Amino acid sequence: MPEAVPTLNQALLSLGANIAPERNLPAAVRALAGYGQLVRVSHVWESPPFGPPGRPAFLNAAAWLETPLSAHELKESAIAAIEAALGRGRSGDRFAPRPIDIDICFFNSEIIRLGRRRIPDPDVLARPFVAIPL
Repeated sequence: MPEAVPTLNQALLSLGANIAPERNLPAAVRALAGYGQLVRVSHVWESPPFGPPGRPAFLNAAAWLETPLSAHELKESAIAAIEAALGRGRSGDRFAPRPIDIDICFFNSEIIRLGRRRIPDPDVLARPFVAIPL
């Protein structure tokens, strides 16, 4: 009997950083490659930060990842590990500067809720820093 070929899921991810982004964005992309096959990675897009003035600009990108992981595994294992390894901490300030932020914008053609996030992200088109790289 032939061996079953694993099903690969299609994940479109948004990446952003405004602490050492020239180092952290490429490091995040390299780390994502360990969880599947990177099909494409966008050019980098600079955008102003949200929140109080005086914070550094963000560099944003997008990645298309084919992965055997489920959306939950991708978010809770892979993305959480990459963000932690690059020094991402969670604070009460949702506009705080960050070394990396990775979000799942689309996962196959599924509609999913992961914690507070909805996939597909309903705000993709309203956020140029996400829509343009995607």
